[in-house]
Amino acid sequence: MLEYGWQIFCLSLVLSGLGNYILRYFAPSLGLFDKADGHRKLKDGIIPRAGGVGIFLALVLATTSLMLWSGAAKAKFYDNPTSFIVLGAVCFGITMLGFLDDRFGLRGRNKFLGQFFLVLCLVFYGDYWVQRIHLFQMDFDLGPLAFPFAVFWFMGAINAANLLDGMDGLLASVGLVAAVGIGSIAFIHGQVLASYLAMMLAGALLGFLYFNRPPATIYLGDAGSMLIGLLLAAISLKIQDHSQGGSWMLAIPLAALILPVVDTSAAILRRKLTGRSIYSTDHGHLHHCLQREGFGRPGSLVIVILLSAIAIVSGFISTIFNTDIFAWAGIVLVCTILLQSGWFGRPEMMLVFNRFKFLIHYSNTKHGTGNNGILLHGNDYWHTVWRKIIHHAQTHNYNHVDLNINAPAFQESYHAQWVSNSPKSKDESDKSASFQIPILVDGQCVGRVGIGMGQWNRESPVDFSHLATLVSLLDETTKHIFQSQAFSETAIVPSGEINTIGGYPQPGV
Repeated sequence: MLEYGWQIFCLSLVLSGLGNYILRYFAPSLGLFDKADGHRKLKDGIIPRAGGVGIFLALVLATTSLMLWSGAAKAKFYDNPTSFIVLGAVCFGITMLGFLDDRFGLRGRNKFLGQFFLVLCLVFYGDYWVQRIHLFQMDFDLGPLAFPFAVFWFMGAINAANLLDGMDGLLASVGLVAAVGIGSIAFIHGQVLASYLAMMLAGALLGFLYFNRPPATIYLGDAGSMLIGLLLAAISLKIQDHSQGGSWMLAIPLAALILPVVDTSAAILRRKLTGRSIYSTDHGHLHHCLQREGFGRPGSLVIVILLSAIAIVSGFISTIFNTDIFAWAGIVLVCTILLQSGWFGRPEMMLVFNRFKFLIHYSNTKHGTGNNGILLHGNDYWHTVWRKIIHHAQTHNYNHVDLNINAPAFQESYHAQWVSNSPKSKDESDKSASFQIPILVDGQCVGRVGIGMGQWNRESPVDFSHLATLVSLLDETTKHIFQSQAFSETAIVPSGEINTIGGYPQPGV
């Protein structure tokens, strides 16, 4: 079995390298390319985005060759052909979904629904689920939760891989380390097809990585990132034999995918706790943070590979000793390194801490003020801006103020909240005046200021004259920050669409 593993690894490597070499020239004519947009994609030039197609074709050809070469693999295939065929069909579907997104740019919601449909087909028809999991030295029967757990596992892996793909060679390197580790674990457990598939994926990623290493001449695209996430999730469910009621050690595949999981979890926390959509973009991902620490692209790539290797080795040791303790230790070690070094995760932990602090504070007190400002990434001068805003809010007796800055193209992100008094129960006729004021830079929205101003009723209207002072303050201070990053013009304008008093739309101030 090991002999065929090396053969298909080498074959997949050659096929992927050859395919991606050719696709670099044809992809732009098909509309599959990246170019700078001044917001999220900053790299100069036009880069083909067809690596996922090349990897998929390499896997198809390598799998066909495997079925012709290996009698053991063919025998395993005929033991449960439906599972293998469904996986192949879903891999084709996820590649096509990514192709459409790369070519036409699908909305995040539509892409998510497409992923969900394909995962449902795979889990339901392909038998990719587990009934019992081994967690912290204990076994748990999932019962009716087995199906939704498997769906969540696949959706998490697909989107985690998709989010992690943001730097030359990053996802391909993490996927390569994970595929080698998972394939080795599957080999120890005697899972022939799972180990072969992992070796094929590793070979395809290594062949692609030759062209994707910094500076990249071809990108994975969503077709590639989602395909990698899907395959790693599927193989990880098959690395242990749990068909006879055995338990599936969650910690081992989790260790293999720890960096995508950590990066995605932090992104969801960061966006939800700052009031943004989880589909919004920012420069708070792991690779962005490492580059801001001064490691550069090659250095960041080395760190990510080493951290992935630590987690994978811990999972491998857990497999040998048949316990999940070592895998959990590896997961904790990787997370501790990221937090203690300050490389990644501290702002997200502060957001969580401050959210709990606010909840506890306002559940125990009737009055008082609350204030927190967190620099997610960017210029420290935002703290000075925030202090000026608070002073203005206190002077004019505002109820609350929120400041959210999110400018991915210029690596500025800041979140702050201030509350004067805890909300009291009010009569239905009493309404607070609330505003959302966009902050525009060169016509592009880079943030918003939310304001709550006193009480409003028909006999006692709110005085809005001091809003002009706040707008002027924001214009002056944000211009100082953005001009230092080569912004040519800064403007802050209220939006009439989102200004509300008592829940009713009002004209702009």
